[in-house]
Amino acid sequence: NLERLVEQGKTEAIFLYGVLLQHELDEGDLLALQLTSLRNPSQVEEYFFRYHHDGAKFDLDMAFVQPINIFNPNPGGIVQAAYSTAALSFSVARAMDPEKHYSLPSKMVRAVRGNLFLGLLLRKDVQSFNGDNITAEFFDGFGGLGVTVFDFLAFGYGGNFIRSPHTTFPFVGLEVRHLTEFIRTLKADTHTRWQKYLKEEMAKPAVQGSSGSLRR
Repeated sequence: NLERLVEQGKTEAIFLYGVLLQHELDEGDLLALQLTSLRNPSQVEEYFFRYHHDGAKFDLDMAFVQPINIFNPNPGGIVQAAYSTAALSFSVARAMDPEKHYSLPSKMVRAVRGNLFLGLLLRKDVQSFNGDNITAEFFDGFGGLGVTVFDFLAFGYGGNFIRSPHTTFPFVGLEVRHLTEFIRTLKADTHTRWQKYLKEEMAKPAVQGSSGSLRR
């Protein structure tokens, strides 16, 4: 009988299962738990928690990738340019435990995500045609490894893997979903809004209840 054990104070831990199957929670989201006494239903207690994802967290996003036209190797200067492309971004990161104190290097390491990018790019090559050199554009496969900072801005190094010559190059990218979430969260963060709410509640005058007890 969970309710009675909680009421009697004999339960030190409550485990909730299936929450993420019904709700999409982000790191630091607020959770509220309300307990009602079985003997006295008017006696209600509320507890507030912050959601924390322990361990590594894997993520998938769509990214726009812009190659930087520094190609190595590039025999004969065949590869002239590579243009922006859409790619899948597979990433992994580890959230900071709110109960631990981290040094500055540890915070910096946890502020980035490792990424694997896979997609297509449009490249411009020099080709020989009837004794002349012309430029032609082709689609090619693209893959690369990188890191993401600010939760949406990626830097990395990759290359093409279908057409010859095969070459490598640096690139920058933007993760679409994470960029949208970043723009949405430019408003006051949840912690700031929570602190503001607490100050407003504490500033409210106490009200005398009908039973003679003070309530807010």
